[in-house]
Amino acid sequence: MLKITYLVLVYNEIRTIKKAIQDVININYKNKEILVIDNGSTDGSRDVIKKFKNIKKILRKKNLGFGRSVAEGIKISKGDYIYIQFSDLEYDHLKSLNMFSYAKKNNLDIVLGSRLKNKNIRKEL
Repeated sequence: MLKITYLVLVYNEIRTIKKAIQDVININYKNKEILVIDNGSTDGSRDVIKKFKNIKKILRKKNLGFGRSVAEGIKISKGDYIYIQFSDLEYDHLKSLNMFSYAKKNNLDIVLGSRLKNKNIRKEL
């Protein structure tokens, strides 16, 4: 069974971080790893992250930026696929399984999503 790494990126998301991590934990897929990278949050997000067990955590002392967090997460990930989950709940975490299935079915290395304002546009996923 292929492994999915859920890379949860955090910077000052005290209002949503608990739900973001819990949503990923609750995804019904057995072979997953959860990696949370906090980019120097100062609002209490780090304290929430520390309470979670059975997830990998990187708690930076300062904000080194989104791009560096993604690169670091990819580098240490053990997954066959990586799903980037923003901790502000902007994206539907359940779409990760649709994207994963689509990638496997079509033998793809990458699947990118987009937020569409026009709901009349056909969606494959």
